[in-house]
Amino acid sequence: MEEVIDLSRSTIEEQIREVDSAAEDYPEHLNLLTLHKAILEILMPIAKSPKKGAREALSGEAFNNLQEKAAASKKPISSFLYSSIFDEDTVLSIARDITQCLMRRRPGGEALEGFLKALEKEEINARDAIEAILEEDAAWFQHLSERFGVESSLLLFIFDTTLRPFFEEIARKVESVFIETWWEPFCPVCGRTSNVARIRQRKRYMTCTYCGAEYLVDLFLCVNCGNKDPYTLGFITFEEHPEYELNYCEKCDHYIKIVYEERLRRRIPKGLEGLLTQELDILAEENKLSLSRT
Repeated sequence: MEEVIDLSRSTIEEQIREVDSAAEDYPEHLNLLTLHKAILEILMPIAKSPKKGAREALSGEAFNNLQEKAAASKKPISSFLYSSIFDEDTVLSIARDITQCLMRRRPGGEALEGFLKALEKEEINARDAIEAILEEDAAWFQHLSERFGVESSLLLFIFDTTLRPFFEEIARKVESVFIETWWEPFCPVCGRTSNVARIRQRKRYMTCTYCGAEYLVDLFLCVNCGNKDPYTLGFITFEEHPEYELNYCEKCDHYIKIVYEERLRRRIPKGLEGLLTQELDILAEENKLSLSRT
């Protein structure tokens, strides 16, 4: 009988315990793990609430409807959500807490002071931020970046993180058949693309480090440009790290990091794949590979 594998993100309490465990196994990443834990603790009240940051808890009927639409259209569940379902006061409150945390714990965090003041004075429209996230409107965050002199990726991270408990809850509820038959290069829950995959039972599961969903994709596919030509898809192995591999595409120079679960010497908890495999990004850079989208 084939083993049933849980492909969803763990609870917020379990995630915090996993970070504590990883801090012992990966002391070289202690600073980043400490920051990650601090942000998880900020998210705790939302993650433990029934609404998960929304105005109303998502009913079983509403969830089933979203999953059916996504499966039929091959569009992520996020594409059927509206910004109005989220509680704007909660989003602003959590965004302020995350900003304060980054100011204390991140090098150069003082650059966020002007942004924090704007959040405290409610000069930033939370609805607009949520819409920009759902619609993948990078221009909105770039405008915010120019206004406050802060990297747009950091501002996106702050607001993006406020919605994470909601998407994690959806990822926990999706049916295994939905995940196993997805076969698209982007996450079926939140629509994000990932550069981390796990090989398990000779199958390649992309791992969404945002919502925690793991979804099956073709072993021979560039998840960036869709290339399936085996002559232009390659891989790099590492004698000293047989548990890792880099898969790359010669057409777009994109790469993803591969984790072979059965070869792992140190366990990598779900959600921490990107953080705990940063040495692979350095190796990819040395091999002149990139993460740029085509």
